[in-house]
Amino acid sequence: MRMKFLAILIVIILMPILACAQDVTRQDAVNAIERAKQDINEMEEAGFSVNYVKDILTSANQALERADFAELLKMNATGEIAEQARKALQGLNYQGFTYAEVLKYTQQIAARKLQAYNLSDSIRALEIKIGEYKKSIDTSEIEGMLKDTKIAFEKERYDETEDFLSKANSELEKKKAEFTTVNVLVRSGKSFIEKNWLGILVASAVAAISGWFGWKRYRIKRIRNKLKNLKIEKESLSKLMKKTQEERFKKGKISESIYKIRMGKYNQRLNEIKEIIPVLEEQLKKK
Repeated sequence: MRMKFLAILIVIILMPILACAQDVTRQDAVNAIERAKQDINEMEEAGFSVNYVKDILTSANQALERADFAELLKMNATGEIAEQARKALQGLNYQGFTYAEVLKYTQQIAARKLQAYNLSDSIRALEIKIGEYKKSIDTSEIEGMLKDTKIAFEKERYDETEDFLSKANSELEKKKAEFTTVNVLVRSGKSFIEKNWLGILVASAVAAISGWFGWKRYRIKRIRNKLKNLKIEKESLSKLMKKTQEERFKKGKISESIYKIRMGKYNQRLNEIKEIIPVLEEQLKKK
């Protein structure tokens, strides 16, 4: 299911690129914004948090306004609105402001909506699985992971939500497999256990120790990978911030409002990463 979702997501992300290669009219951009509004309304009705997509919608509306002003200047229009456009785009390279830019934002909203529904379905599937498995195994730990998953989803931390879902499902299947193994031994009969109790005990001890060390290695590897990815993301964010500053102050390609929105988001994520990295590094020291 996840591979299918990723394939759809890639197509959605590529759509604005294809649109840019064609002539995108103002009506196309307006229609795209209306569809994005419908997507957001559907997400709200489904009970999803929509702060993130509303910010993207704001960016889409700003892109539409920039494109409108740019069109006026390209046509050498006159009048009050044209003068307003000149003031708004003063010092900016307005030739690059097109209606195609609007579609980039609206497609992000469509992708976010799809991701939200997929994650919601996955969370519900995990709830059902826990309900079935708790009849035979202890699911208290997985229920705690489910709670963390829901919190991450409600706060729109979708990558973290996917990570929690993966770990919860993996742990649940592991516990189920352990329970099944024990049941097979029980059904084999008391006589077998009585005759081979020492061997079974040793084998179980070895399996438990191996599983513990294997799980420990797995956790260490995951922490290291997450640290590596966070450091790469941190470096990428720094580059994006430098690029945004250059586009604003050197090239004049973006307005002050867009600059503030982008820098605000970059700084917010950068601060989150700076808080997470020391925690993960401390966890590695304790392993």
